[in-house]
Amino acid sequence: MARRAWQELRPALIRAAGSPLALARREEAVVQRLLGLAQAQPGADPERLAQRASLLDLAGRHAEAQALLQGLGELPAGLRAAVSLLTHMVRCHVLWEEDRNARSEARGGMVPVEILSPEVPPAELRRRFLEPGVPCVLRGCPEVAPRWGPLELKKLLGDQQVPTRRCEESSGSWARLEFVQAQKFKDFCEAHIEPFKDGAAPRESPQLFDFSIWQHCADTLGRQVSMPSQWFPVDLYTYAGARIQPVSGSAGPTLFLAPKGSGSSLHVDTLQPFGGLEDCSRGDTSGAAARGWKAATNPAKGSAQKLRDLGAQMNALRTHFWMAMCHGRKRWRLVSRDDISLLHPMYLADLNPVFPADLNALEETSPGRVKVHEVVLEPGDLIFVPAGWPHQVDNLETSVAVSANFIDPSNLQRALDEADLLALVEEEAQLLGDALRKAEVTRLLEEAAPNEPLRVFKARHGETRAPQEIQRRLLQAVGIAALSFGGLCLAACWPLIERPAEKKPPARQPSLSALRV
Repeated sequence: MARRAWQELRPALIRAAGSPLALARREEAVVQRLLGLAQAQPGADPERLAQRASLLDLAGRHAEAQALLQGLGELPAGLRAAVSLLTHMVRCHVLWEEDRNARSEARGGMVPVEILSPEVPPAELRRRFLEPGVPCVLRGCPEVAPRWGPLELKKLLGDQQVPTRRCEESSGSWARLEFVQAQKFKDFCEAHIEPFKDGAAPRESPQLFDFSIWQHCADTLGRQVSMPSQWFPVDLYTYAGARIQPVSGSAGPTLFLAPKGSGSSLHVDTLQPFGGLEDCSRGDTSGAAARGWKAATNPAKGSAQKLRDLGAQMNALRTHFWMAMCHGRKRWRLVSRDDISLLHPMYLADLNPVFPADLNALEETSPGRVKVHEVVLEPGDLIFVPAGWPHQVDNLETSVAVSANFIDPSNLQRALDEADLLALVEEEAQLLGDALRKAEVTRLLEEAAPNEPLRVFKARHGETRAPQEIQRRLLQAVGIAALSFGGLCLAACWPLIERPAEKKPPARQPSLSALRV
């Protein structure tokens, strides 16, 4: 019920309006189409009113949409869950707009990301960066992965099938990345990496982006990877994933390989591991979302404070993130989650914000308007990106990196709040929230060791075998079970099989001599 209600309340209206990016940019033709559709919703039926509110919100009339939603009466269970999610999205849009208006004179500029020695005590890293949510770079840290270059990876991966993506400026997808194709790793290198040894590739060139080492390469690359557990000893997302998806397993760490000149557009790291909101089939009608956003709408608070209160629900399973550079250089630019309103984000069909322009365009149209934190990563660097910080990455050289998203005690409550919100329309999110609540944080911290091998780190979090090993064992078990079942069936049916009657030898005819006698 909730899936159908949500599809009719948001994704179907977006498809009718036009391009998602045109919606985020509020192009005049799209806005007029949305307003026309809103006027075409007749009557005072709650479902029609909710659809009209959704159209007004997409057209940028957030306050009007909010007023319509507040006036809705009793709703059926499925529609009530979908309206709760829509109400949350509209409320975020209203607060972002209020915050932008209140900061019309704000000025930003470029701020360097703080670079630390790998000798920094873990307690200090947690106190200064993880808990308050501030990015930093550890320079010259012990190797998380070997200094793999494209040639080394080509030898290791060879015929491994990998998915490639590219950044398309006209895309409304997350980070404006679009799937290109699946191909052999060696073919990808020969076509899109090796031709650009001495020059820059086009911005839209295919790249290997976020390819799971644990799920696909545990026996090759995974053996050479260590996790930075002296700084990030706990990953509750891996812990929960091992319990919810024991066959496919968790994804991290992941591999990146991109040619010079390529990159990703402005985005926030979020995890929707169960297919995204458009694929939800059920809704929890407990009112969790209503409680979440209503708690942040106290009129005594200013917009900025309300936005900070809403932070726990503003994105789908926002996670911390680290990336370790193996080869080449990357330019990282980040914007504080407290300044996200200045980027004009918009929620469309899910809780991943779409940005109308990237940081390059903002520098041209509104120079100095947004405070941008910047750093260039080199081999041996490890960057920590706090949950909820929008960022944009450019490959200054052909680059190889290993990364992971994670949830730990510093962002656990935020993740729980987001899981509760998603549970309104997604049953699996409720399972994730339950698993996170049962996480044995103290034990995981006590058993951690610096620079753990990948398999040791995963086993500590409950994944004792890599996904491919589990899948192979399952296939073997299914094959053995099928053979055993077939044998039992044959044995049971054997007595019933009709056998051909034995042929008797023909009777001997008496000879002529015997007849004469």
